[in-house]
Amino acid sequence: KNPHPFFLAEIMFYISKTWGHVYIEPTHLDYAWQCRELFKKRRSKKIRSGDELSIKNPRNPNERSFENIQFILTDDLRSRLKEDWMLSKPLQAKICAGEEKATLLGGKRAITNIQNSSFLSINMHEKTEDINDAIKKDPPTKETIDTLLLTYLASEFKTGLCKELQSLAEMGVLNVTPLGAIVLAEYWYNHVDQFILNDIMIHSHVEKREESEEDKYCIHKAIRDKISETWIRSELGWARNVEDVKSGPRKHVVVFDEDAYEWRRKVFEERYELYSNNLDGIGQFGI
Repeated sequence: KNPHPFFLAEIMFYISKTWGHVYIEPTHLDYAWQCRELFKKRRSKKIRSGDELSIKNPRNPNERSFENIQFILTDDLRSRLKEDWMLSKPLQAKICAGEEKATLLGGKRAITNIQNSSFLSINMHEKTEDINDAIKKDPPTKETIDTLLLTYLASEFKTGLCKELQSLAEMGVLNVTPLGAIVLAEYWYNHVDQFILNDIMIHSHVEKREESEEDKYCIHKAIRDKISETWIRSELGWARNVEDVKSGPRKHVVVFDEDAYEWRRKVFEERYELYSNNLDGIGQFGI
C-alpha cells in the first residue's frame, strides 16, 4: 500500500517549516554511504563494487532542498488533500473487502472502475491528436494535479522523502495502513539501524535527556525516550535491552559493533574516493 498524498504533504510541510532553513543535502560520499547502510537487505554478493560506488546524490549537495516547500504546500492544498483522504475512507474499506478497484492516483477521484477510465486507458502508441482529444474530453482533475505535484516534491530529484520513508519501511520502523496513513510499525524500536542510532545520538541528545530536555532537531520526546530505553551505547557499540525470560531482569546484548562500523565507513570512503578519482582522471585526461 502506498502512502496517501495527504501524509506526504504534512510531513514535507513540517520538515520545511521546522528545518528547511538549516537542513542541507549530504555530499555524494555521505549520500552513497547512507544508501549502503540503510538498504543493507537489498545488497547481495552479485552487486558489483562499482555499482554502489557510483551512487551520487540526485540533488545538489549542500542545497536546502526543503527550504521553500512550505510555501508550495498551501493551507488550501493541504485541506483538499485531507478532504480527499477523509472521503476515501469508506471506499477504501470496500476495496479491502474486494468490492472496488483502485487506480494509482488514490483518493475519491481514483476509486473508480479502471476499465471506464479514459485517462488511464490512453494507448501511448496512439497519435498525438488522439491523446489530446482524450485529455480534452476528460481533463485531469484538481485532485490529480495535486497528486502529481506531491509525487514530484517527494521524489528523489526534489526532496528524497519517498526514498527515506521506503528505507524506514524496509527496516521495520514504519508501516503504511490500508488507508494510506504512515505510522510507526509494531516494535519499531527494535529495528532501528546503527546509522540512525549514531545520527540521533549526535543530533538529538538521546543519552542526555535526564540532564537536558533540549532537542534542537525537534524529534518527539516519546521517540527519544523509547530509543534511549531500548538502546544503550557501550564501549563496544550499541546494545539492546532484552528481557530475560528465566531470570526476569533485563540484560544488554550488543547488536551493533562500533569498531566494525567505523572500519566499514573508512574502507568505503577510501574505495569511493579512489573510484571517483579514477573517473575524474578518465574524463579529464582520457586515461
